[in-house]
Amino acid sequence: MTRWTAIAGLAVVAAALQPVAAPAQTSDAVGVVTTIDGRATVARPALASPLSLKFKDDVFGRDRISTQENSLVRVLLGGKAILTVRELSEVTISEEPGRAVVTLPSGKVVLAVQKQRMRPGESIEIRTPNAVAATRTRSRPPPSAIPATAPSSTRAGPPTRSRPARAPRTARPARSPRPSGPRR
Repeated sequence: MTRWTAIAGLAVVAAALQPVAAPAQTSDAVGVVTTIDGRATVARPALASPLSLKFKDDVFGRDRISTQENSLVRVLLGGKAILTVRELSEVTISEEPGRAVVTLPSGKVVLAVQKQRMRPGESIEIRTPNAVAATRTRSRPPPSAIPATAPSSTRAGPPTRSRPARAPRTARPARSPRPSGPRR
C-alpha cells in the first residue's frame, strides 16, 4: 500500500466520523440563553433525548425548554425581548415572519419587551391553555405623511371655559373640644 493510498483512506474514515449537524441546528436561532440558574433542559425535534441547557446556547424554533425545581432560565429573543422561564416550567418557542409565539403548557414565565426595537407590525405572543397575551407594534405612517407643524387655529380671542367655575370652598366652623373625663 502506498503512502498516498493510506492518507486517502484515513481522510475517508475521518470524514465519515465527523458529526452531522441536526436540521434544527442549521436554521437560524430564535434566541440565546443569557442566564441559567439551576438545571434546565432543551428538547429539540431533531434529537431523541433532551440536552442540558448551558449559558450562551442557541435556542431554535420549536425547541422545548424545561426547568427543574429552584431553576431559572433567561432567553434573549431576537434582541427585542427577554423571556424568563421560572422553576418547574415548560415552554416552546416558535417564530414566524413578524411574530414570535411562546407556548406555555405549564409553569410561569415573565416577558420583558423593548418596543422601541420592534419593527412595525411585529408581535410577540404568550399562549397558555386558557388565554393568549400579546404585545404588538402598530404600523406607523411614513415620515412624509406626518405634518411638520400642527395646524394653526383660525379662531381669534381668548379661550373660553366649557364649564362654569366652581364656587370657592368655605371653611367649616371649628368644633368645640369634647369634655374630658369619664363617659356615662
